[in-house]
Amino acid sequence: KLRPVSMLVELALNNPAELMASDYQQLAYYSWGQDDKALPEDTDPGLFGGGDWTACDALAPDPNNPARMWYGSNAGYGYFDEDVTFEGVSSDLNTDIGDIAIAPDGSYMLVSSSNGRIYRSTDGNFLNFESVSDNDPGYVPTSAITRARVDISPDDSNHAYVLLSQSGSFGGVYYSSNAGNAGSWGNIWPTGVPNVDPLPRGQGN
Repeated sequence: KLRPVSMLVELALNNPAELMASDYQQLAYYSWGQDDKALPEDTDPGLFGGGDWTACDALAPDPNNPARMWYGSNAGYGYFDEDVTFEGVSSDLNTDIGDIAIAPDGSYMLVSSSNGRIYRSTDGNFLNFESVSDNDPGYVPTSAITRARVDISPDDSNHAYVLLSQSGSFGGVYYSSNAGNAGSWGNIWPTGVPNVDPLPRGQGN
């Protein structure tokens, strides 16, 4: 059981016995079975949440490895394997991480950094990444982007999505029908459409 919280930031399930969540303090919790919980190794944020683990915004179970849970946090990008924490596992992602999505068939991963850049990995171990963010056609734009969320269709891994924020306001939705490959992205929900802004009060910061 997880302790009661005022806001659940992220929740992910590896298998029926292992649950991970981050709460209003944005700390990562492991739940073993139904009754036990503990902080993963080396993730204690310190007194009053002032350490390296004060924000854990992304959790994603690995379809290629049932024991592995990927995380994105202000401590960077890595994974939990059972109760062991592996930090700084990719030299391509030396930044805070805001979101992670993995294709249901395990063929690729999308990651958004804290500045809204999007990265893609296809190596199976998710250690090598290429950027799919650029201001050229076919890429996810970078100009004035401050935050991004990524998702992949659970029914068809070819369909990938990115929701963008521009200084807290809605920055559009981009879509790829080619598994998120560079050059395959296009805008499907533009900014400036009256009465359909999903971030009307600066909630995208």
